[in-house]
Amino acid sequence: MECKRIISEKKIWLLVLVLFVINLLLFASLQMEHSKIGNIWSYKSAKYKLEKMTDAEKEKTKKQQFLQIALYQQKAKDYRKDYTKKIERIRADADSMQGISIFQKRHSFAQKNMEKTVRDFQNVKTIALEEGEDLGIEGVTQYWYWTVAVLIFGFVLVSKLNLREQTSLSYVIRSSYAGREKLCWKQLRLLFGSTVMFGSLLWISLLIFSCVLYGFDVNWNRSLQSIPLFANVTFHCRIWQGLLLQGAIGILGALVGILVMYVLVLVLNHRQIIYASMAFLYGVGYFFSKAFVNGKKGEVLGLCNFYTFLKPGQILTEYHNYNWFGIPLGTLKVFLMVAIGMILFSSIVSILLSKFCYLSQKKSSFVLPISLEWQGKSILGLEVKQLLWDRKGIWLLMFSMLVMRFLSVQAPVSYNGEQRALNAFYREYGGVMDDRFYARLDEMQTTYVQLQNQSKQNEEGNKAGKIGKEKYQAKVYELQKKMEAYGIVEPIEKKVKRLEKLQQCGKKVSFVEERGYEHLKNKTGKRKWETPIFLLLVFALQLGMISDLKNKSWRQSLRATYKGRNYVFWKKGILLFMVSFVFCLLLYAVDVYSINQVYPLQQWNAPIASLQLGKNVWINVSIGCYFLTYYMVRACLYALLGLSIYLVQYKKRVQKN
Repeated sequence: MECKRIISEKKIWLLVLVLFVINLLLFASLQMEHSKIGNIWSYKSAKYKLEKMTDAEKEKTKKQQFLQIALYQQKAKDYRKDYTKKIERIRADADSMQGISIFQKRHSFAQKNMEKTVRDFQNVKTIALEEGEDLGIEGVTQYWYWTVAVLIFGFVLVSKLNLREQTSLSYVIRSSYAGREKLCWKQLRLLFGSTVMFGSLLWISLLIFSCVLYGFDVNWNRSLQSIPLFANVTFHCRIWQGLLLQGAIGILGALVGILVMYVLVLVLNHRQIIYASMAFLYGVGYFFSKAFVNGKKGEVLGLCNFYTFLKPGQILTEYHNYNWFGIPLGTLKVFLMVAIGMILFSSIVSILLSKFCYLSQKKSSFVLPISLEWQGKSILGLEVKQLLWDRKGIWLLMFSMLVMRFLSVQAPVSYNGEQRALNAFYREYGGVMDDRFYARLDEMQTTYVQLQNQSKQNEEGNKAGKIGKEKYQAKVYELQKKMEAYGIVEPIEKKVKRLEKLQQCGKKVSFVEERGYEHLKNKTGKRKWETPIFLLLVFALQLGMISDLKNKSWRQSLRATYKGRNYVFWKKGILLFMVSFVFCLLLYAVDVYSINQVYPLQQWNAPIASLQLGKNVWINVSIGCYFLTYYMVRACLYALLGLSIYLVQYKKRVQKN
């Protein structure tokens, strides 16, 4: 019955088609500019021409248009050539570590980890590595958004199965233990089968589409270690076997999230709260994946979370032994144990909930109440309409956003020519402190010193004899102004030294313009009106929740009983918190946009340690993740403040009535 009903749903088939097309288009757009070979069409054209050329023609042109493809092919050849040496180097490093005290303790995790690492790589030492087309397989492995599409499909399927209007037949089935248990078994089998089928469809389509882009000349029987991306795989496996394993890992990771949502549906049975809970779980997973990296305490949480489970390529290509109760286990084994365990646990819990907790109008005490409706309309939607339109909250939001934008633009220093020059310098040379950056820095400093020396020589006796003293002084003054605008003379030198010290400590840092981020955190103290604006907005929103302008029939009916009044009270409180939180985040988005008009807020993926304000942050996260967490915490505090005022004011009115 459940399967027939889902198959007959036209919206499900439309969703499958939309996700299928978007998945292929997104994969194609990400592959158009490959990180290793540049534009894919230029690469295929150059590769075709290179195959038709003679050795003399290759020698003549290899330093020009075919340099990029030649470098990539040379790196792949060097990897295959040095693969055995790499394994021997691992063994030599392990032998050298035997003298360290931590590795001399018998039966310790450090000793077991070292022995297991040597043993694992020795098992694949004799594998024969063959040449072939690797770019398509690497592109598919690094692309993980197809698991997100499977997850979305599963979420919609769970909603269709449970969050729907109850029919007379469904009431009959749910009225007995056996009926509810049998229905749950059918729904679980449907979720398993649909997820596996849709995930397999997306994964196979990606493999075929990658062959269309990169070519069908792929030897699928080569060993998986022949591809440099899979250098850390420590078991014998062919390429086609590795791709099948990767697809299974992605489907398992998505299935974990789908079954957890199924359990939440049985417990909560409220669409908005369920979606918010799943978003929270995946947000926490993203935080864990960035905070608990390998080598830190609690590193298992960096792997065993909902976000990392959606990245099958990372799980398959990463080699790390986790401390599992004193036993070193590899990444793949830990993932399989946790994922399969969560799937089994979620299935058992869902069966027990379906059998013993019938979610009808008479609920168990721990289950939240069903969202009440009035004449087919959700009360939550009616409350949102009252908040935004009856109290004109949307106009207050727009006015606050305009004021926030004005104050944010006026806060920084004036946007003059020197600021434009400084922004241009960071846009052109900011980022990774590579050879190009140091060369530009040395060039400007060397030119500055040379002009100063020439000016001194000219003052001593006009030894140059060609250019007068005024021209030299004009050149020195012009360059000095330019370097001061760039911050080259003093600030950037100190900044480069600080970043170099961090690099020596093993931290990854980048050269980033900091003044815009300092204004975002209000380190300059010039944005004193931020807090009053947010408090005014939240206070106005909670006033809109307390007052009832129009006594609608649904409001009068609910207020006729204590249970109805209490329900409206908590429903309004939850709504106030969510709306205040979203409004505050929108204001912060306007703030970021305004600051970006003056300062280049670039390199959001750079580590937070690259900024001076992030020197005390102990978590290794990016700048974007840090500021997103910072804004969400502040928005949550403002929303909680408005909620506390609402609880004090409105609770009295509920008790009076």
